[in-house]
Amino acid sequence: MAKRFKMRAQPRVRRIGAQRVIDGWPESGGTIRRIRAGEWARANELLPAAGVELDEYSIAGIDDGSLGAAVLDGLHTDVAVFHERFLESLQGQELPLQLVPMSLVLVAEDAVGRIVGVLEVLPPSSAIVGMREMGYPGVLAMMLAATVGKVRGLAVDEDVRGQGWGSALLRRGMQVYDQLGFVTLHGSFDVSSSRLEGFYRSHGFTVLDIGEKVEMSHLGPTLVTGSDPTERMFARHRAPTALPWGDLLAGP
Repeated sequence: MAKRFKMRAQPRVRRIGAQRVIDGWPESGGTIRRIRAGEWARANELLPAAGVELDEYSIAGIDDGSLGAAVLDGLHTDVAVFHERFLESLQGQELPLQLVPMSLVLVAEDAVGRIVGVLEVLPPSSAIVGMREMGYPGVLAMMLAATVGKVRGLAVDEDVRGQGWGSALLRRGMQVYDQLGFVTLHGSFDVSSSRLEGFYRSHGFTVLDIGEKVEMSHLGPTLVTGSDPTERMFARHRAPTALPWGDLLAGP
C-alpha cells in the first residue's frame, strides 16, 4: 500500500535568479552551477555510479540550451505565471521534448575547474503517461511536470566523496524547485546503498521501505509511483499553493 505523508508547511524560500543558477553558487572549494554545452560527456562518466546516464534528449538539450529553459524562465516570475507559460509551450511536441525544458542538470565544479559531481532532476514521465492512460485530460497530466520532480541521478567522483558535494548539489536543486512551487521531489536508490538512507533523511526526505510507493494526490487523482524490488523510494512533499488549474481537478 502506498504510504501517506503529512504535508510539510511551505517554508519561506529565499528567491534566486536564473543567472545565479547559470553562473553558480560558491561552495567551499568550488561552485554548484547549471551544466554547460559539451559537459554531458563528463556527467555520463559520473552518473553510472547512480545507475543512470543522460539520454539523447537531455544531451541535445544541454548542447542547444533548451534543457532547463523553462526552469530558468520560471525563476524570473511567480508560480502562477510559470505554470501558464509552461502550458503555453506544449503545443506540437512529443512528450520527451516537452519535458526537456523542465529538467535540470547541476554540476559541482572544484577549485581547478574539474567537474566532480552531477545532479539530474526531471519530470516523472511514467506518471504523466499513466495519468493519460487513466483518461485524465492531457493538460492536467502535464501539470505533473510543473509540480513533481524526480531525482533521477546524483553522483560524486569517488576521489572527493565525503566532502559535501552531494549535499551541496541536492540542496541547490531543492532550492530551485521549491521556488517554482513544486509539491513533490522523489527518487530511489539501490537497497545495498545503506548510507543513502541517512543521506536523504538528513535533507528532509522520507525514505520508504522496500516495495512501498510514493503517493501524489495534489492534482485530484491519487497517483502512486514506485521502483523495482532492488530499490527504495524517497520523497519530500510540500503543501501545494498557487495551483491554477481550476476545473481540471474534476478529472475525466
